[in-house]
Amino acid sequence: MTEVELYEKIEDYLKGRLGSEGIKAFQAQMAEDPALAQEVAIHQDLFWAIPLDDDDDDDSENDKTSTKDMPTQDIVNLRKLMENAYYTTEEKKDRPTIWTLPRLLGILTLLLLGVAAFGWLRRPPAPPKPAELPIAIDSTQSRNVLDSVQNNNAKIDLPNTPDTLKPKPPTTRPNYATLVSETYNTSPYAPSVLMSDDPDDLVANNLSKASEAYAKKQFTETIRLLQNIPDEGRTDALKLRSHAYFRLKRYDLAALDFGTLTQSPGYQYDADWYLLLSYAARLPKTKVQYGAQLAKVTKPGHPFEKQALAFNKRLGG
Repeated sequence: MTEVELYEKIEDYLKGRLGSEGIKAFQAQMAEDPALAQEVAIHQDLFWAIPLDDDDDDDSENDKTSTKDMPTQDIVNLRKLMENAYYTTEEKKDRPTIWTLPRLLGILTLLLLGVAAFGWLRRPPAPPKPAELPIAIDSTQSRNVLDSVQNNNAKIDLPNTPDTLKPKPPTTRPNYATLVSETYNTSPYAPSVLMSDDPDDLVANNLSKASEAYAKKQFTETIRLLQNIPDEGRTDALKLRSHAYFRLKRYDLAALDFGTLTQSPGYQYDADWYLLLSYAARLPKTKVQYGAQLAKVTKPGHPFEKQALAFNKRLGG
């Protein structure tokens, strides 16, 4: 019996095509021939791992489709693959017990890993990096830089450095209130002492007390005494109160009183100057008011023209 015939008979046995008598005879033959039993076991695992037909319970012609439809050489090759997966050369001689499918799967896994490794080794080499061009260095400039470092000169000017790449000094906004206070302190307001011989003259007494409180730097008390500005002595009262507000850094209220005093013939120019300082202390919020007042004070002939120009320059104007 040829190998192909043997394999077809084993398949007929596994598929139940030998009939009851044929199955009993084939089983008796396997009991007497361990090699045949081994072949049957191999084919049984083969049919479990690789379905070769559509097995139904009826006896239709479709059930006859099996390894018989395969080319003879393909059946032999498939059988040899199963034999190699089950045992080694030494094991073939001794005919050991039947191996299981996991060994076949392990061998297939090793084959796949080998193919992957082969493909990785044959990958194209990475393109070479472009060669870096040498930078031309002026030997004279190099010696100058080296001499500067050796002489502990901290500042080194690199040649041909664009201005846009050079670090720019940080720009800081001036502290307007501080500059205003420094300017005001160069010529602080000193009110005259107002005295009255009449003890019943309430207006004169309040002005006198407010003047004394201001001279003692009691600016809050000065403002309290001058809450109500009388018509008589109005200019003197506004002077005291506006400067008291200014010294307390209440520049908004000081600006209101100084604005009123700019209409006073005897104090209008001083009021212009102090009003400018009041606006400057609240920059940039009062930028528009400051600009208008600066134009007024810097007109030719104004007593505070030079002071205003110098002050505006300190502000960065």
